[in-house]
Amino acid sequence: MIKIHDLSLKLGKFELKNINLEINHGEYFVILGETGAGKTILVECIAGLHKFSGKIFIDGIDISNVPIEKRNTGLVYQDYALFPNLNVMDNIKFGLKIRKFSEEAINENVCEISKILKVHHLLDSDVKNLSCGEKQRISLARVLVINPKILLL
Repeated sequence: MIKIHDLSLKLGKFELKNINLEINHGEYFVILGETGAGKTILVECIAGLHKFSGKIFIDGIDISNVPIEKRNTGLVYQDYALFPNLNVMDNIKFGLKIRKFSEEAINENVCEISKILKVHHLLDSDVKNLSCGEKQRISLARVLVINPKILLL
């Protein structure tokens, strides 16, 4: 379960004020709003990309000050956010490397997820040469390979 209690954040002139919500296990939760309403910023707060006031709990544990790499969340942006300087394999490996997985575990996990998402043949490819559908699957592979407790799309 995700529980957000009185989350507030100010970025320049933009402000999220006193956001409160609860998302239960197994529940799909959709945030709707106009462009610029703060949907992405709220998701980034859950992922750990912004400092904010208030609290975020996952399964009753306060993760408000937990670093992004220790939150066990996965975030996929609408525009894929692939690293253009890395090939497909290195993009998928990224989350496992910063979590200090062994090279053997990294290669095993990348191989498994790339087969599931049918991108195994692209592992040595430059991400700049991928189709939109391929970029989408690589972005999903990069986040799913870390086996996140929470997937933010």
